[in-house]
Amino acid sequence: MKSAPGQGATFRVEIPAGAPSEEVESMMRPEASRSARLYRILVVDDEPDVADLLTEMLTEDGHDVDTATNGAVALEKIRAHSYDIVFCDMRMPGLDGPALYQQVEHSRPDLVNRWIFFTGDALGAETAAFLDRTRALTLAKPFDPDELRRVVVQVTAHDWLS
Repeated sequence: MKSAPGQGATFRVEIPAGAPSEEVESMMRPEASRSARLYRILVVDDEPDVADLLTEMLTEDGHDVDTATNGAVALEKIRAHSYDIVFCDMRMPGLDGPALYQQVEHSRPDLVNRWIFFTGDALGAETAAFLDRTRALTLAKPFDPDELRRVVVQVTAHDWLS
């Protein structure tokens, strides 16, 4: 079809019928929007169900995930291994999230830039002041997969992981 000058344009698009190609299908999958870079991640939580859920969500995206059931175990693992990101519960018996963070802050200051706290509790004044001082990212329970991916991208969008 031809358009007359000054009357706009007419376009005709033909789309072949049938199933989408494998390439198009792969672009439609949720994992296509995920970060291409994979990370070594430590998940610290004293609740096995929470740690398992977070681990499952992160491994589905291809990340290598390790877990620790409390702050003391996490500290040992951080001393023994290299992690790109740490997800840590705020409240745990013994060495809680803020105390673990403070110990790591002195021994591995590079890692605290890649620390994400999570909690299911309302934040008290002391916790809010701690998070304000550290500027650590936080993630609320229950976890939303898209929010989890967003926070991974946010914490890794800096030069220290390049």
